[in-house]
Amino acid sequence: MAKAIGIGIDLGTTNSVAAHPDNQRILLNREGSKLTPSVVSKKDSEILVGRKALNRIISFPEDTITSIKRIMGRAYNDPNVQKAKELLHYKIVPPSEGTEDSLGVIMGEKEYSPVEISSMILKKIKEDTEHFLNEEVDRAVITVPAYFTDKQRDATREAGWKAGFRVQTILSEPSAAAIAYGIENLSEEEQRYILVFDLGGGTLDITTLVYSGGIFQELDCSGNMWLGGDDFTQKIMDEVLNRISTKYEVDIYKMPKGKRIRFLGELRNEAQRAKERLSEEDEAEIILTGTLEDEERNLIDVCEEITREQFEKMILPEVDKSMDLVHQSLENCHLTPEDIHNVLLVGGSTLIPLIQRKIIDIFGKDKVLIRNPMTAVAKGASIVSKKCENIQCPNCKAENPLEAQKCFNCGENLERVEPVIVYGTVTPVHYGIQTIGDRFEPIIEKGTPYPLDSEPEEFFTAHDNARRLKVVVYAGMNEVASKNEKQQTIWMQLPPNVPKGTSVYVSLSLNRDGVLEWTKLRLVMEDGSSKEVTAYAGRGGKWRDKAEDTLERLQKKCEEKGIVETDRFEKLYNEAIDALNTNDKQRAENNIQQIEEIIRPPDYKKRAENLIAYTENALKLYGKLVKQEQKDKIQGLIQELKQAVRNQNQEIAEKKIKELNSELDSLYVVNYIMSLQIGLNEAGRKGMSAERQIISENLTKIHRAIANDDHDAFVKALDDPEAREALEKVFGQSVSIQGETGLIKEKIGKDISMYGK
Repeated sequence: MAKAIGIGIDLGTTNSVAAHPDNQRILLNREGSKLTPSVVSKKDSEILVGRKALNRIISFPEDTITSIKRIMGRAYNDPNVQKAKELLHYKIVPPSEGTEDSLGVIMGEKEYSPVEISSMILKKIKEDTEHFLNEEVDRAVITVPAYFTDKQRDATREAGWKAGFRVQTILSEPSAAAIAYGIENLSEEEQRYILVFDLGGGTLDITTLVYSGGIFQELDCSGNMWLGGDDFTQKIMDEVLNRISTKYEVDIYKMPKGKRIRFLGELRNEAQRAKERLSEEDEAEIILTGTLEDEERNLIDVCEEITREQFEKMILPEVDKSMDLVHQSLENCHLTPEDIHNVLLVGGSTLIPLIQRKIIDIFGKDKVLIRNPMTAVAKGASIVSKKCENIQCPNCKAENPLEAQKCFNCGENLERVEPVIVYGTVTPVHYGIQTIGDRFEPIIEKGTPYPLDSEPEEFFTAHDNARRLKVVVYAGMNEVASKNEKQQTIWMQLPPNVPKGTSVYVSLSLNRDGVLEWTKLRLVMEDGSSKEVTAYAGRGGKWRDKAEDTLERLQKKCEEKGIVETDRFEKLYNEAIDALNTNDKQRAENNIQQIEEIIRPPDYKKRAENLIAYTENALKLYGKLVKQEQKDKIQGLIQELKQAVRNQNQEIAEKKIKELNSELDSLYVVNYIMSLQIGLNEAGRKGMSAERQIISENLTKIHRAIANDDHDAFVKALDDPEAREALEKVFGQSVSIQGETGLIKEKIGKDISMYGK
């Protein structure tokens, strides 16, 4: 293959399209089509994508995933997801891992996330494109609707990564369409208002943009995510079914399920073809042979004619509603139709003549542009993908390769110049935080251009002497915070005696893809002192959602048990929230596990088993460091504990566990060396090679000193601060040998018998 290239991808609700960056030609899939159905199905253990998957929807609707884009990056309890559950033919479920801030879909009796399904579609596009071009494709610009929140954009980016792409940027579909129509070729001094009317198979998106200073800004995003060409196809189906019921007195719902599904599938295909023909012809026939039966199992051949006039009458109410949304979008921007310079029609359903006439009635024929509406978005994305490959010299405007340090044309230094790959866009919803009474307080208003770091907004603590502050970030338009889309949780440990009404400043950052980058809290005390914490969103994924949910649940249980004030709980809880703020999965899960053990100790048999294994291993490895008298006592307790477990005598077992632990607690040196052994294995498991090397070298010194009865070398090895620091990094918490190092030296020096002498 030649050098790897990037492409532009329109990841659509119904169909997806890819375009080449050099000439914007549409790339064919393996089936020879420009359009790849955004459909995934499972046949036994085989995953099918595209046309092959779509062909199975008639016979296997529950195992065929369509319109995954509708629920991408959404929470299970999102109202749009609940509506999708009613309309879509497959199961949408709460995730088995994570919380209801995400969701899963069932395909072939197995759960998948929307990200996984989307990645399968993108992977097919990647593989088909490479087959078509005989070139490696390793990067892409992927488009999303303008109204997508940062969580949905981030989910799309993750799907691209899973498919094997380096995602160059996530581009808004209206901006991509405007680029494809050549609006960006205007001079930077010109200002132009553009309305993009994007009516695809499943959704209607209406976006008003302004092109100024060489960038696009989306002023308003409106539409209906449940209106598209599929609804117009359904209108034709309903009309034919009504005619069949009247003419033949047939109730299709009394047909056997398999035959009914096949008939409805064939009818949908015919209705789709009829809808497409009516965009060019005055009438179309729907012919179905050998699929409809009456109650006596007699076959009925169906031949029904639909005229364009009839079709337009069927869809007129929906079309009029879409025009109302056009006027609403203009009103939101304080614009009139006369202010709009161009209207861009995007999506296959804009080929319907009635829709074109309605748009022309509002704006005038000269303003309405219709050029390849099915592929315009992908072409715009491919243009941006090409721009990602070069750096433009700020001095002479010459295009230079990404790796260039100086402009080949004028010699300008390019080391700090980045490729221009973002077309200015605005937030589709508010971004803000939850306050008392579940109120939503916006910090970044809808329509704010990004990327940006917001100015700090002042809030106040609600209680005296709170131990910590929890702030939840949401995106949406509902005044009730929890009814919006949760983005991130950030915690701050508060100093002692913080009074009610203390100022807390909150600021948010959105990156160039419109994704939440970080949330920052700054506490300012009356004396002017302050404390600041930043949580980087970085999407921890399912583990973070689950960890946050578990931590909340554990805190409530600790409050119920009256142990929330204990030093150990406070230490573990604070370390856990610090780990979550920094997306440190291992440290967060380790601290949460320890909190769980405070609340719900392991079963006595399991605790006995673990304690016996640890003790026997410690004596085997380092019995030389234990006095014979104490060693005999420990071994006796081990046998008594084993006997109690065999007899299933919990009372005696608990007693012996306590006695054995008490004996072990005095073996502070042995315990520390054992922690080094455990840390060595843990470092290897975590891939912490530097820490593993330090611990390994320290253990070698300790073992050599023990073997040689070298007292001074042993003390020195135990007192190695580098090894202790490495151990603390591995465990994510402080580690010590019973008290101060000096005390250890003193005890070791006084009791040489610990070395077996």
